[in-house]
Amino acid sequence: MTTAIYDPSPIQREFHLCDADEALLGGSGGPGKSWALLMDPIQTQVVSEHGRWMRREISESIGKAIHFRREYPMLSETLDRAHLTFPKIDSHVTWDGDTRTFRFQCGYKYQFAHMSQSSDWKIYDSNQYDHIGLDEAGQLEEEQFRRISKRCRSADPELRKIK
Repeated sequence: MTTAIYDPSPIQREFHLCDADEALLGGSGGPGKSWALLMDPIQTQVVSEHGRWMRREISESIGKAIHFRREYPMLSETLDRAHLTFPKIDSHVTWDGDTRTFRFQCGYKYQFAHMSQSSDWKIYDSNQYDHIGLDEAGQLEEEQFRRISKRCRSADPELRKIK
């Protein structure tokens, strides 16, 4: 597993190092906010989970991240980038198009989703995630944000982030 293909800028590095339960990254177009958000679970969770798995501290990661946009077509550029990048990080990563989920060799899952309708948060109401990424969070309704944020919980104390 390698993350050498991603060289975070100083602001992206600060974002990845933030240990708050919730973190925001803002600004005009171009500083790499979506790229940082895409890579945050890799930087903060997948690499360490892979290490735990390699050391046989865990038999399989129970970690799971989800990356949201308001509309599914808005995810196309992010998904293209993930399909190009993730196999370079983990040559054994697999993609399940039905669930829109990457599964890394250590077992960590990274899902991509949308909430176009006001009540779409209910689709995820019984799930738990260790990392929730809300790309362009300002496009979500307040109730969607509040409800989906409650899904960030983990049985593994090593994992938990909302960004």
